[in-house]
Amino acid sequence: MKTPRRRLSYKERIQIHTLAELGWTQTAISQRLGIQQRTISNCLRAPCTPIKLKGRKPILNTPLRRLLVQYATENAEQRRKTREVIAQELGIDICRRSLIKAFEKELYYRRKAMLKPFLSEAHKTERLQWAWTHYWYTDEMWDRCGWSDEMSIRTGAGEIYITRRAEETLYSDCMVPKFKDFSSCWVWSIISSSAKGPLIFFEKSWYTNEKKTVDSQVYIQYILPYISAFQQEYELRTSKEFIYMEDNSSIHTSKATIAAFKAQNTIRAWWPANSPDLNPIENVWQILKYRVQRRIPKTDADVRLYLQEEWQKIRVDDYKKYIRSMKERCWAVIQAGGGHTKW
Repeated sequence: MKTPRRRLSYKERIQIHTLAELGWTQTAISQRLGIQQRTISNCLRAPCTPIKLKGRKPILNTPLRRLLVQYATENAEQRRKTREVIAQELGIDICRRSLIKAFEKELYYRRKAMLKPFLSEAHKTERLQWAWTHYWYTDEMWDRCGWSDEMSIRTGAGEIYITRRAEETLYSDCMVPKFKDFSSCWVWSIISSSAKGPLIFFEKSWYTNEKKTVDSQVYIQYILPYISAFQQEYELRTSKEFIYMEDNSSIHTSKATIAAFKAQNTIRAWWPANSPDLNPIENVWQILKYRVQRRIPKTDADVRLYLQEEWQKIRVDDYKKYIRSMKERCWAVIQAGGGHTKW
């Protein structure tokens, strides 16, 4: 029976070559190290450190990878194209898997695009001006601000991520119910760094116009009294002047609304258009939506009930950090030249 060839360690190869250079015969080395003479003969014919064989050359080298990335990120139109289309337009014939790995080596991945309001140059200029004006606000000044906004929410579960195996797709606990018809409701509220206002539902009976939408008259009649009460409670508690913050929705900026605010002596801060990232209540709405939708409301009654229950559970400490981040937000707008921020 043929004895299998032994694979020498690096230390053994060094010993064999060293003893051979000192004049030892192959027989003497074999007896000294207990290794077959044929193995020693093969070792001495090869370099002390074996030369590593070169593998297959990479299909995409570094310059080609960078060319792909540069072409794929030139502008918004290019970023929307798939990796395969980018490679095809550059005349590079390569499989999808290799393309994915090439982009990953350059730390580029395909991800869902983030939705942000459109910003014109005029919007950016206005946002930049607002950020510089308010960047110097202290925490004490931000504490005087009341932040308000409307939010809509619907039946269903929103985006839900679950953990499952491939064959568990149709497990009941791995699915989310889908409704043919859905309903939604609008709510309003106001927050500050020290208090939280009530959650107000826009009732269908409030709508007096033909389109059955919220207009300035609905806003003045049903929402302004809550703003006034929130302002009075703050000023009575702190003896400081209250500043009201809200976006530039048409129901907030109509002549009738402005006149109503003046009548109740509410100071309104000017606001840059398309700037939800500068209003901390947007973060509160995200918290509320997440908590409600994970309960999967199926009817109008469920939506209202879950909203009321989850709103009651939200505490000032849950969102105060967002108001405390206003200086950071202003600086982010300044750094972005008035453009979008992570907020």
